[in-house]
Amino acid sequence: VDNVEISPTVIKAAPIFSSENNNVLDNPKSRIINDDGRSYLAVTDKKYDIITEEPMHPSLAGVINLYTREYYELVKAHLKQGGIMSQWIPLYNLSVEDVRMLSATFTSVFPHTSIWIANTDIFLIGSNERLVIDYDRVIERLSSPEIKRLLADIDLEDPEEFLSTFLMNERMARAFSEGADIITDNMPIVEFTGPKSLALNTISPNIARLISFREPITGFLKFKDPKTGHDVSARLQKKSYAVRENLIGRAYYADGNFPKAVEYFDRSLAIDPTDRNSLHYKSKHRFLK
Repeated sequence: VDNVEISPTVIKAAPIFSSENNNVLDNPKSRIINDDGRSYLAVTDKKYDIITEEPMHPSLAGVINLYTREYYELVKAHLKQGGIMSQWIPLYNLSVEDVRMLSATFTSVFPHTSIWIANTDIFLIGSNERLVIDYDRVIERLSSPEIKRLLADIDLEDPEEFLSTFLMNERMARAFSEGADIITDNMPIVEFTGPKSLALNTISPNIARLISFREPITGFLKFKDPKTGHDVSARLQKKSYAVRENLIGRAYYADGNFPKAVEYFDRSLAIDPTDRNSLHYKSKHRFLK
């Protein structure tokens, strides 16, 4: 694993967070590179199975160069066959049109894109090939003790809870961003439009827009055992209804309308008493009880 970090002080501070980063500095499989990620890709000939990043907010000056079409084309050229790119996009302090532009730019380079949501952030997963979500492989990967431990911190260690973060596959991802402007190096639009939303609550309108394009994951899962597939799909379909209520609750919560947030978290729990995100909000925030 090549870890490219622009700030030497972040590398220096990594031992303080050894529990969170799995002691990455001392892992023999990990190589630390003090460089700018885009500059590094521009000079290396290596290709990767996965390229992932979570830079600073795209409205901050200089960050947008990790969200442009030219950057994604550079990433695409450095992916192995079957490789994937993961891009973080926050739903806060970005207008719906900003999020649509960021998504349109990504899908213009990675037509095979799925969108996932974790709390109030979305993650775009892109590939050169059509993506298949292999349930048995998900189970295998999530069985790792270290992965389970880290995902437990965000209530996603359960495979079905993890899969319920799915929002939409490539057709709906394209529909969501259809008609939005493409961000380029010469036209870094969100660097200028993004700051207009820094003092606004944009989570609610973004969630509302995304919900209108949301689809269940059940149509995109692959199973080895048909009976397992039938049982899991039935549970995930039910959970999908619960997650919709939870997403509406998150939107009301972001608006500061806590009574309505409680109403929708309770609706979610009435459908699925195990819905971790609703339980999280109601347990961590006593005024929601």
